[in-house]
Amino acid sequence: MAKWGEGDPRWIVEEREDARNVNNWHWTEKDATQWSITAIKEALNNMCIINDDATTAIDVTKVEVAGESSLSNRKGKLIVFYEWQIDLEWSGSDVTRELSASGKAEVLNFSDEYGVEDLDMSVTTDVNNKMSADFRGIVLTKGLELIRGRLANYLNTLRTEYANGLILPSGGSQGVSVGSQGGSGGSQGVSGISPSTKDRPTPTAPQTTATAPQTSTIDLDFTFQCSPEDLYLVFTDPSRLAALCAGPVDCDPVPGGSFRLFDGSVTGTFLALDPVNRCLDLRWRLANWGQDSRVQLAMSPQSDGVCLRVLQSGIPLEERDRAEQGWHQMYFQRIIRTFGYGSANPY
Repeated sequence: MAKWGEGDPRWIVEEREDARNVNNWHWTEKDATQWSITAIKEALNNMCIINDDATTAIDVTKVEVAGESSLSNRKGKLIVFYEWQIDLEWSGSDVTRELSASGKAEVLNFSDEYGVEDLDMSVTTDVNNKMSADFRGIVLTKGLELIRGRLANYLNTLRTEYANGLILPSGGSQGVSVGSQGGSGGSQGVSGISPSTKDRPTPTAPQTTATAPQTSTIDLDFTFQCSPEDLYLVFTDPSRLAALCAGPVDCDPVPGGSFRLFDGSVTGTFLALDPVNRCLDLRWRLANWGQDSRVQLAMSPQSDGVCLRVLQSGIPLEERDRAEQGWHQMYFQRIIRTFGYGSANPY
């Protein structure tokens, strides 16, 4: 016979003021189906897929989710069950060739029997031709990569935040170890750019040496029907940037703070910010570039709205046209569509 205070700890009654599931011994379950459907739709709907050179953008326009999910606690262990069928509709355009395509996709193997790395996808196009096949290839590669990342974030939230309270802490414990079952700023003056389009300095490309990469510069103007203050927030407010990018972003709008947009396709650093004069100085690069460029933004009021001036220097020479097209497609046009800031500029 065991001595007093010894024996199998599972049978030692622990004092709990709430008298709930002592030592987590009893089976408890929490349905996660409706919460998961909402979470998956929010993660994938309006997701933007961009190819490496930022000339093609594909938007997820519709998400349908069917299936079920639940969480269970048995003997202090979290058991996660989920099995989902996810159907997508997508449409995209290529600014270099003035082409567009649309189609559907089905996410395969998304259940607790598989890991996120095992996810696959079936993709079809509405029109069967060579042009549509190019778009299909981007959805199958870049799109699948983004979907895996976003569904991994969903699972992490399911296992942590949504499961909170399912496993009760034992006496004297400092935290709950959760297991799972299944597959695995300040204002600074910005110099070097004038908000006015008059008396504009002529940009000069940096001098190059025999080994230094050749670079180019673009200088763009675009007018939006909004206030300079509203447009400034589009480039500095994390929630508005997330709406513009149709997905999560990293943004620390202080001098020296970093930003990460369009699922990592665009990264950079805030060099200086001037919210009074609505000017920004940024270090900016595309994911496939081997070097940073410098972007200076200035927003000045006009009779018909606000003029945005973009001065970008240090662009790899062969990327100049694509960079200019990217500003029009990924910023100017998306600002109009997302926030309703109309423009008199032709696309």
